[in-house]
Amino acid sequence: MSLRIEEHAQIMAYLQVRYILAQAEKMRNFLRNFAEKQQRKASNDLLAGLFHEVNKHEKLLEQCLEDFELETTQDLLDTWIQFSGDDELEEAMASLSGVVEQNDDNVLEKLLHAEETLLRVYNQAHEQTSSERLQELFESLIELQDHHLRNIANCVSEYEEMRRG
Repeated sequence: MSLRIEEHAQIMAYLQVRYILAQAEKMRNFLRNFAEKQQRKASNDLLAGLFHEVNKHEKLLEQCLEDFELETTQDLLDTWIQFSGDDELEEAMASLSGVVEQNDDNVLEKLLHAEETLLRVYNQAHEQTSSERLQELFESLIELQDHHLRNIANCVSEYEEMRRG
């Protein structure tokens, strides 16, 4: 559920935390499925390992979010915050959907973009909430996602080195 308010010709969205987490979960499920498919058709062990890492990370974060939702009050999940990242998530998923027959470099570039989008979304949600409990949640998600992005970037660098060498 969302409430959109037009102000100064710019649309600002107010969304419930529950909705934001559901959108992030939708992206995580998409990334997990994407990584499983890419892992099966990877052209080498390094790429297969990278997609395995993505899949493992998405499962870990899924469990973290499930635990948070179970341990949290409904009032906190019903908190409304200003948020516009849901469109970014949809665009990142659409971009990855189109990589079926693209080369490995394009796939990796779009995967990194999708993972960076999740990081931006978590940062935006963190900035927009005043609830200490929600800030802690988004800080944890930011840390996990940032660490994950560094791992992916390292794997991509290794892959590029391997291709050059």
